[in-house]
Amino acid sequence: MKAPHAAAAGALVDAAWRLFEQGDGLGATRLCEDALRLDDHHPDALHVLAVAQCQLGNLDRARTLCLQALEVRPGHLNTLNSLGNILRTGLRFDEAIEAFRRALALNPRFPQAHLNLGITYWQAGRLEDSFRCSEAALKLDPSFAEAHYNHALHLLQRGDFAQGWQEFGWRWRAPGVAPRHGFTQPRWKGEDFRGRTLLVHAEQGLGDTLQFIRFVPQVAGRGGTVRVACPRELVALLGPALPGIQVLDEGAALPPFDLQCPLMDLPGVLRTTGETLPTTTPYLFAQEDAVTSWRGRFAGAGLKVGLVWRGGFRYALDAMRSLSLETLAPLAEVEGVRFVSLQKELLPAEAETPLLARCDAAGPDLPDFAATAAAVAALDLVISVDTAVAHLAGALGRPTWLLLPHPSDWRWGLEASSTVWYPSLRLFRQDQAGDWTGVVHRVTRDIRALATETQRPA
Repeated sequence: MKAPHAAAAGALVDAAWRLFEQGDGLGATRLCEDALRLDDHHPDALHVLAVAQCQLGNLDRARTLCLQALEVRPGHLNTLNSLGNILRTGLRFDEAIEAFRRALALNPRFPQAHLNLGITYWQAGRLEDSFRCSEAALKLDPSFAEAHYNHALHLLQRGDFAQGWQEFGWRWRAPGVAPRHGFTQPRWKGEDFRGRTLLVHAEQGLGDTLQFIRFVPQVAGRGGTVRVACPRELVALLGPALPGIQVLDEGAALPPFDLQCPLMDLPGVLRTTGETLPTTTPYLFAQEDAVTSWRGRFAGAGLKVGLVWRGGFRYALDAMRSLSLETLAPLAEVEGVRFVSLQKELLPAEAETPLLARCDAAGPDLPDFAATAAAVAALDLVISVDTAVAHLAGALGRPTWLLLPHPSDWRWGLEASSTVWYPSLRLFRQDQAGDWTGVVHRVTRDIRALATETQRPA
């Protein structure tokens, strides 16, 4: 290849990387393919094309391209690191661990590889190994924001709230993490705000908002005016639960305010510990007339049980927390139960499953979480994977069986079958990563026993 072509290919790859960092995987792909037409063995073009394909979900192609880049340039640290991330995204944990170890064998002082190895260990259920990797990354780079955030999740999962919340604040310094709202008002850090208005605004997912909204009344008790900005589908539910606090649609024009604070920063600002964590439920409430209407719809014999078997596809780890309706098939054999699907939308492949044939498909009739709360309040039990409906049911104080992957999210602790966050929840954990068989067996056994007990004459 002539030197002018090399320079042109390099310029295309640089531009492709900038597009990739902006989340434009398609644009990055086009530029890398242009570069490869100039030099079909350009290692950086192969590497950036690989990570762009991973961003687009084309994991097999991404892996192949990364391996091609390593054939051209063996032992390249960043490419090995990217290969590990691609394999980890595809849940190929053993291969990902090997890739990160190869990178660290070449350079043990590579903080990003320590962190990524730790994240992979966590996904594979090797929690102590994961914790040590976070510590190693922070020892090499004490200002490594991503490692602090990952360390925070470990601490919170262990119940070390005092230190965990402080580390949790590092998430705002991590690359690619920015507040959902570009507010310029000062961040509230716990100071007296009498005579001023504080806006507490939601971040991350709907379930996070439902879980952390419990901290807002503590803030309101410190004087000043408090407003809450949240996703539209939560406004009608949260408003009645926060008397004296205006709950606003975050997508609409907001009235003036003086200070602002992300919702999930509140426990850190309030210096919450395990002893001061607000655990009283219910702290959210369904509208009684709507509950009465749902009870009429569910009238009849049998235990009324709501089902949620998958979360939103946009969540990066959805494949770990969700399961197929076919996996829950043993529930269809349980007598004395009336199942209610709380899934908003059904997939075409689910339409003919035996369990769905036994379900009242309530999901399409649930336009927002106020409606979902009423439906949940009319049920005897909710069985859910780790998604927003589980948080809703817990906040309503309703009996809920939560199906958890191994490892589970930080908020559910390490091994217990109960959680301090929601006293009405019972946790059913996987014995090993990816294996729902044991969970479904225990749930089926216990729901059969509960249905039998319900039918027994008083």
